[in-house]
Parts: sequence; structure tokens; C-alpha cells
Amino acid sequence: MPRNKLLIICALLPLLAAGCGEPVNIPKVAEPFGPPEGKGSAAQHLGFGVLPKLEMPAGLTQGNLNVKTDLPILQPTVTILRLPSGNLNLTEFQNLTQAIGLPAGLVGDETQNLGYTLTWTNKEGIIWQFFSNDRRITFNNPKAKPKLGVADSWLGKNQLIDKVDIFLKLHGVDEQKLKNIQIVPSWSQWMDKLDQTKGCSSPILRNQVSAVSGSDKMFDQFPPSLPGVTSTNCVASYPSALPVIFERLVDGWNILDKYGQPEEGGQIMVNAATGEMISGWMTLPVDPHRSDYPAITNNDLVDLLEKGGLIGPLPGTKEITSYSFGFVRLPKTQAYDYEYLSPALIAEATRLTEKGPEPYRIVVPLIKQ
Repeated sequence: MPRNKLLIICALLPLLAAGCGEPVNIPKVAEPFGPPEGKGSAAQHLGFGVLPKLEMPAGLTQGNLNVKTDLPILQPTVTILRLPSGNLNLTEFQNLTQAIGLPAGLVGDETQNLGYTLTWTNKEGIIWQFFSNDRRITFNNPKAKPKLGVADSWLGKNQLIDKVDIFLKLHGVDEQKLKNIQIVPSWSQWMDKLDQTKGCSSPILRNQVSAVSGSDKMFDQFPPSLPGVTSTNCVASYPSALPVIFERLVDGWNILDKYGQPEEGGQIMVNAATGEMISGWMTLPVDPHRSDYPAITNNDLVDLLEKGGLIGPLPGTKEITSYSFGFVRLPKTQAYDYEYLSPALIAEATRLTEKGPEPYRIVVPLIKQ
């Protein structure tokens, strides 16, 4: 299994304290954005044939759009990536079934492998699994799981990230592929403990936990100190397990949905007191196939930006201040077929609303349809 090519990326996955809500933040996107870094095989022009069509929302432009940055000059073509699934072709499947002793008559001559799962353990006692359909690796280390939901102390944030980095290196992961590592504490266990202590829980406390639960403040203070509340010392302990989140990259670019939210590529739960890896999952990379297809024009780009890209037109005055690049998925037409990625421009925009400026992203695929 090509562990030395694991590709994982952090994505912000808000884990909220029980009963608390957090403000919606614009997701981070991995850097740098520029020419894709991949070295996979290339096909001739239009080499994948007719591609699945992206549905662009219909609707008239609403409000004004002000572009406060110089948009890129688009090239006549864009490179489309084709990602094969993790399943076996006919020869590989027949070799495997023969090796494990399945009767040839049972397997048959015209077969299609629809998926498989591998499970193993190593000398550390970590249980690993591979799921072929989405090329996902999972692991579970029962020895590292904390006995309680809360801990008396935490390792520092940098120490925890270093522990994760060492773990990944020891298991063949290219640390240079890690982008936007985020540690997002879950304060639900802490709040549950607080609720059990008479006089310690209040709406003010919950609101303040929500306001800072995703910030570095929660790593630097022990116990969590919240301004204006005198009851925070009721529970002098931290959540005992912390999630470390990654984003998924392909050729150094994110895969984004229509709202500009990066696709998650992995998550590892860490014992906050010892730095041991408890469990996690990661998406394995794949060498994509490539082929050039006609691109939209600069006039098309402006028109699609004005129409709101993949999310469609929004009312109000909008302003674009910067842009970056990523990939968007083309619709998958068959359950076990290839997946296709198209380059897209991701515009950082602000829309004026009754409540004030609202940041959002406009995602415009660059393939001509």
C-alpha cells in the first residue's frame, strides 16, 4: 500500500460546546495557489470524451458587483483531472480471488469489483482499515484512549502538533503535504461536567465558551478563564481528547464545494495529556490522469461572477477583493466510475446586508460547457 504518498489536509470542523452556537467563519483554503504540481499521466486533447455537466443556477443578476482586484487572464484550455477509484481492475481482482482460494466458477469471467476492505494491526497494537471506494484509511489505538472525558492538564499546542507530525512521519506520510492543520477543542465534555456542578452553568458562560472555543485562548489558559464570569473555576480540567483536522489537496489545490468550503482530508484524535494518537482517518492520494479541455473566456468569467457562480445570484451590492484557485467536482454519473475535477476560480467577496457586510465565496468552474 503506498503509504508514502498519503495526502492529508486539515479542514475546520467546528465542534461546539453542548447547547452553544458559534459564528460561521469563511473556511480557510490551502496555499499556495498556482500551477498544479502533479506529475500523473496526460491524455490527448479532449481525451476523456464527453464530461459530466455542471448545473449552473439559473437566474438574473441581482444588485451590483464591484471587482476590486485584477482578475487573471485565462488561457484557452484548462487541465481536467480524472481520479480513478481505489477498486481493482479485472486482472487484479482475479489475482486476489485466486490467491485467497475463491473458486473460479464463483467469481466468473465478467466481473466488476465494487469495493473491498482490508483490516490489519501492527506491532504497536494499532488497528488499521482501508476502504477502497473512497480510498480511506482509518486507525484505532485502544491503548491511547483516555479513561475520562476530561484531563487535569494539556500539552501545549505546538507540542501536540509536533506529536501528530512525528506520528505521520513514522507511518510514511509526507509532512510537506500537510496544510492548514487545525486543532479544534470540543468543550461539550467540559460543559457537561459544569452542568453537574450546582451554580456553575449559566447562559452567559455558555455564550462566552462559544465565542472563544475555536481560538488559541483555550490553549493558553488553565482552567479556561472567561471575562465577566466568576464561576469558571468550578471545573478545573480540560477536554481529554482533541481533534486535529486536515484539508484534502490534489496537485496542491483544494477540492471545494459550491460555497467554497474545502473538502476534509483527515482527522486525528489526540490524547491531550499524553500526545498519543487515539484514532483517525485519512484519504489516500491518487495519481490523476489529465487532459485539456476548452476554458471559459474572461467575459464568461465576469458574467458568471455577476451571477454568483455555483450558488447563484444573491441580492445586494457585492465586492470582490481577491481570488484564488482550486478544484470542483463534476457530477459522478456511475457509482463506480471515475471522478473528474475541474479548475475553478474562488473569489473572496463581501455582500452588504441589513446586518452589515457578509463575507462569502463565489466559485466559478473554468471549464467551458
